[in-house]
Amino acid sequence: MGTYYTIGVINEFCASSKENLLIDQWKEILNERIDFDLFNITINETKIHGGIKMKDFADNILDFFNVLRKICGPKYNEDFDTYEKLYGTDIDKYPIKYEELFVEDRNKNLIKIETNFAMMMIEGKVIIEEFYTDPHLINWLFRNSNIPNKLSGAVISSVTF
Repeated sequence: MGTYYTIGVINEFCASSKENLLIDQWKEILNERIDFDLFNITINETKIHGGIKMKDFADNILDFFNVLRKICGPKYNEDFDTYEKLYGTDIDKYPIKYEELFVEDRNKNLIKIETNFAMMMIEGKVIIEEFYTDPHLINWLFRNSNIPNKLSGAVISSVTF
């Protein structure tokens, strides 16, 4: 076995606050990290949960593989091809990985966003002791870049064991 790098699309998230928040307040806090339009949202007092809209995933995932290939250039990870062929447009077929993101609310309280995401590839063995900057960096770059695919609003990276 080993430790491997992976990237994928968030299919589910959950976050908690120290206070009750309305949907607009949650959007303000989480918008930098997650495109709410991609998710069915439920709020229960201090918690928010989002599950990806299956149709949005199915309608956009094949093109998103092409976006990733274009970004990576001719030496892209061939797992993109493998995962696309094996799992296609059905998010329930993809391997799922867990990762956390963190944001602050308006009072500077730390909010943990727990995510499950559909892995789109696994790349090489990596040696790592701590891994917390890259998921935030990759998530923010995709969420805030002008990439013409809805799924860019829910990208995350991680390491898997």
